[in-house]
Amino acid sequence: SEVKERAVPAPREIAAAEAELLAAAASLGPPSEAALLSRLHWWTVEYGLVGTPDDYRLYGAGLLSSLGESHSCRRPEVRKLPFDAGCLDLEYDITRPQPQLFVAESFEQLESVLDEVSTGLAQRCGGATALARARDSRELATVELDSGIQISGVLSAVASPADAPDWLDFAGPCALARDGRILPDWGPGELGDGLRFPFGRLADGSALSALAAGELPRELELLFRSGVRVAGRRGRVAAGEDGRLLAFSVEDCRVTRGEEQLLGPGQGSVVLPVGERVRAAFAGPSDPGFHTDTEFSPRRVPARKVYAGETARLLALYRSALRLWEKPEAPELLTGFEELEDALCEQFPDNWLLRWNLLECLCKVGRGPELAGRLRRQLLEVESRFPDDAPVSTGLRFLDERYPEPR
Repeated sequence: SEVKERAVPAPREIAAAEAELLAAAASLGPPSEAALLSRLHWWTVEYGLVGTPDDYRLYGAGLLSSLGESHSCRRPEVRKLPFDAGCLDLEYDITRPQPQLFVAESFEQLESVLDEVSTGLAQRCGGATALARARDSRELATVELDSGIQISGVLSAVASPADAPDWLDFAGPCALARDGRILPDWGPGELGDGLRFPFGRLADGSALSALAAGELPRELELLFRSGVRVAGRRGRVAAGEDGRLLAFSVEDCRVTRGEEQLLGPGQGSVVLPVGERVRAAFAGPSDPGFHTDTEFSPRRVPARKVYAGETARLLALYRSALRLWEKPEAPELLTGFEELEDALCEQFPDNWLLRWNLLECLCKVGRGPELAGRLRRQLLEVESRFPDDAPVSTGLRFLDERYPEPR
């Protein structure tokens, strides 16, 4: 997009940028939830239609703010598809006109589709589905258990059974949080890299999350319903505001499942977040403070544009109009606007926007009826030459309604 918007883009630069973009997109694999939500945003907030495929209205901001696309979208080669959750399957290209658009029956139907999509998100559905998406992302994510404890790290493994996971492995720096705040002394600096722990109900059906922090015994031997046994000495304890247990560490810890030793005493203390099921999972850390402060990049994106030729001369006329409009009652306004009109007629006979700006200013202050009349005629002439790109008549009706001439 940045390359194409340069004043004089080189065809080779555009071709190289497009090839690089296609290669990057092809390497992404299955789309993430963020990518799917960006598609949903694009086909609704930016390029949405409402009505029927044969009789619709525009509501997307991208269409409403683009005169060209607000006209071109009506062409028969632009397919109008009934809006449903299937729009998530279609990618978009911000550098080209859209080949298809989605038409919602009504805003009520739009809301129902949004609800349908949201219920399938990892942050809403939780459980094994949420864990699988966090693991498959191979990036920093947060898993929230039903106790409210949030574990941030790179989820690297989930133990079966698939429909009721009972063991999680996190790699890289990890942190424990509650309500989006890292618990004191349980951040990346204190936990270090990696967390491996069982979770779920105990074999007798009881829940660790139901215990008050002070009820956890000094010497521990916990048998989980999954068959995982944790034995050792209680270390640090984290509790919520209600005093309920959120997490604890076990010193000299031995973790086994039947005859299999999962973690031995030589591995030091083991941290156990407390919870019986996965409530949600989402990308990134729960607390932005998980990341240390970094310097902002000195590179400016997009790059500052340098204009030349006709574009530079036209922008200079816009700046002159703005300077004159700073003092709308000054005598110089009319003479200055007339000079701008002369320049437009001589250099930019097809420009409609600056003529429109001048006319609207004159209507606001009720001055210069002769100049206003000339600008109107010029605008209608431009519209006759470019009916799809200059919807002047609609704008003139708006001006007549808002600034009626005195009778």
